[in-house]
Amino acid sequence: MYFLMNVLITGQRGFIGKNIYTRFLKKSKIKKIFFKNCTKLSLEEFENKIEKIFFKFKPDIVIHAATYFSNKRGLSEKKKCMRVNYIYSKKFFEICEKNLIKKFVYFGSVHEYEKNKSKLYPYLLSKKKFTNYISKRKKFTRILGIYLFNTFGDNDNRSKFYTKLIKKPNEKLIFYKKLKLNFINVSNLTKHIFKLCNRNWDFSNKKICICNKKFIKVNDLNKIKNISILFNKKNKDTIEENKIILPFQKIFLKSNSNDLINYLKMSLNRDFNKD
Repeated sequence: MYFLMNVLITGQRGFIGKNIYTRFLKKSKIKKIFFKNCTKLSLEEFENKIEKIFFKFKPDIVIHAATYFSNKRGLSEKKKCMRVNYIYSKKFFEICEKNLIKKFVYFGSVHEYEKNKSKLYPYLLSKKKFTNYISKRKKFTRILGIYLFNTFGDNDNRSKFYTKLIKKPNEKLIFYKKLKLNFINVSNLTKHIFKLCNRNWDFSNKKICICNKKFIKVNDLNKIKNISILFNKKNKDTIEENKIILPFQKIFLKSNSNDLINYLKMSLNRDFNKD
């Protein structure tokens, strides 16, 4: 049994935000905020705009899925990341507190907790700074931080390795030989988030990591026909539990590490059948 919520969401044009919006749309009253467009305003204009939206819509829960992602380094990228992911996100949350929003959900990356500091490029540093800020907030608004490894699913326009495999299966991709991956189906993720949002929150500030119990080894991708994988000894973005410290609760979804392989097999067969 679910109650009707007024849900305000940012980042609905992104892969995860889009899927959350679709999930909540069926059983909630939901409104979008085009957050990145709003960050082009001054902080004062931004606050006035968001305040008007809050006054008219009166949300019960706010889901902040907007983010500026870039894996590049440099001063210019740092400024862009900090502007969206920290400065305006911080102001956004302060407005939520001011308007006594009951529940606030935001998304982080487990890579913020990477032990190797050299891997913390501007995007991760900006997300980490917001995490540090919001971790100290314990007022009326209850906060749920959701930290992810990776997601997959249909209609993904991101430049992920699996989308490259589906679009160009005959193109050879290079992987680090000992690479381990943790991918969860975005449909399972949004279903779980919907359930979380409909529960009573007996906490003021909580962080969870939603993931698969088992990591997928890159060698397992060899089970998929029609793709060619080359291996490289150089370590690139290795996801291993002993490489990342996760100082919060893990929520394991009822899925397994073969979900991505099965999805790839199905997608490749579907695309080949079209031809």
